[in-house]
Amino acid sequence: GYYTIICNARIDSFAGNYQYLDIIKTDSSGTYSSSSATLIVRSLESDGATDYTELQAQSLAYLQASDYVAVYWANSGDNNVTINADTYFSMFKVG
Repeated sequence: GYYTIICNARIDSFAGNYQYLDIIKTDSSGTYSSSSATLIVRSLESDGATDYTELQAQSLAYLQASDYVAVYWANSGDNNVTINADTYFSMFKVG
């Protein structure tokens, strides 16, 4: 069926070049390298902040019973960041 998928990620102390948050449809391996992995939505931010930033990604996606959803965060230029506990993920079946 169709699902609304939402992820808000708070990233603390990011000072790199860019960062992104991906929501993907995958198989039970949960990996990007899976042959069944498909990008559902990407949120990209290209400026750093010394305190915190928030990335938001949301989409309506059709999922079958065998599909899995995974969230990935990656960046360029900073290896000393924290994903804050204020980060959340939600998914609701809408049809």
